[in-house]
Amino acid sequence: MKILWLMAPSKFPGQIPLVSQNRWFKYMPSRANFIYPVIAAYGVSMLLEDGFDVDFVDAPAAQVELSEILLDIASYDLIILEGRTAIMPWLWQLVKMFKEVNPRLKAAVYGDHVMNRPDSSLANGFDYVICCGDYDWGVLQLARALRSKEAIPPIFKVPLMEDLDQLPLLDRKAVDWRQYYESWRHREEFGWIQSGRGCWAQCSFCSWNHTFYGITIRNMSHQRVFREIQNGHDHYGIREFLDDADTFIMRPFGVDLARDILREKLDVFWNIQTRADLVANCSAEDLALMKKSGLHIVKLGLDGGNDYTLERIHKGITMAQIRKAVANLHEAGLEIHVNMVLGWPWEDAKTAYETINFVKSLKPNQAQFGLIQPFIGTPLYSEALENGWFIQDPDDYGTWDMHSPILAGKMSSQEISKLYIAAWSQFYFSWDFVARQLAKALKLAMEERDFDAFRHLWRGYKAVKNGHLKVVKQ
Repeated sequence: MKILWLMAPSKFPGQIPLVSQNRWFKYMPSRANFIYPVIAAYGVSMLLEDGFDVDFVDAPAAQVELSEILLDIASYDLIILEGRTAIMPWLWQLVKMFKEVNPRLKAAVYGDHVMNRPDSSLANGFDYVICCGDYDWGVLQLARALRSKEAIPPIFKVPLMEDLDQLPLLDRKAVDWRQYYESWRHREEFGWIQSGRGCWAQCSFCSWNHTFYGITIRNMSHQRVFREIQNGHDHYGIREFLDDADTFIMRPFGVDLARDILREKLDVFWNIQTRADLVANCSAEDLALMKKSGLHIVKLGLDGGNDYTLERIHKGITMAQIRKAVANLHEAGLEIHVNMVLGWPWEDAKTAYETINFVKSLKPNQAQFGLIQPFIGTPLYSEALENGWFIQDPDDYGTWDMHSPILAGKMSSQEISKLYIAAWSQFYFSWDFVARQLAKALKLAMEERDFDAFRHLWRGYKAVKNGHLKVVKQ
């Protein structure tokens, strides 16, 4: 059986759909960054290990055209696609095209959208909907069932994996790590790992936790994660990693991982994404140890800029914890990246702009701003329906493309769009931010003859100017 795992090409010329590990779907007008599809890559690695003939094609990342895929589609028995709300109608069109060329082709789809609404995809050409948050494991079970010619229900439900340590080492050749990058990276040889899946928090907007993982968290052992880093470093030449775990556990896991890296003297940068409360509770000694081992950037998912919003979205953190976490990271000399959601329906313009000022006051090295995505199946989606916050038909999936707000409350759609532009502009083009970054780059250049910080600044400028600022239409 020959399998194609496909990240679909864009329907719109010049618009790049960010799918896979991107928590917030959007179309980008430029190739600012491509996040490595870690879970899909584990799926491909497991299929290869199990003896399947599988190809992985990320059409947007590899700049593969639909015409090229259609030329090869007749050679495949099974195609695997990822479904996100904004691109579902396009995937339905694609599957019909593929089956016209290859009538015997079986098509399966996974993702948060189809797990909540499987029937529409089954009615539009897909043979199977993989209902499993660990869709790498789900795809493997489906392929095995097809190979053994078992009777397979179209809504294919698979329980979560019990032990993430059993995942194989990533085959970074089969899913080519060189196609993916972050604009903020400090080393060109950049790759991803994933130490865990899920979170214990009940954030009302999080499709990953509510749909994929059911408010649970599972982690690899620090020994297993170290093996992944060591393998990426030794066999592929990767010198900087981002851990794409939903919630990185600072201690004891992070401390133990740092000790592993120091013991083996691996020359790597590693970056994480975690919660403010975990960092706030981390000691200066622990942060110093992690920094010594190569920890470089800590990404914090803040999502709200005041205690009322944090409580309303069930974030499980407070403004005091955010300030303490950021102070701890500054004191440790670690770089800080914050993620913020804009346009909560209960916030007025004054409160929303105070959020921008709050982010600036934290003096992070990077900040990312996104419009609300009330993912289907989350408490926020239900709340939006009940309160009449949808300003576009939620069943018109094309409106979920991040080009304009889909929810509005105290602010109008136009005000929210202006807020988005203001957030990116006021943060990245403020004199305070530019001066801090230039000072850092000059210091590295003069003291260590390290000029990478200047390249880092230039990449970041292009990503903001030619990418993020052009996503939302005013």
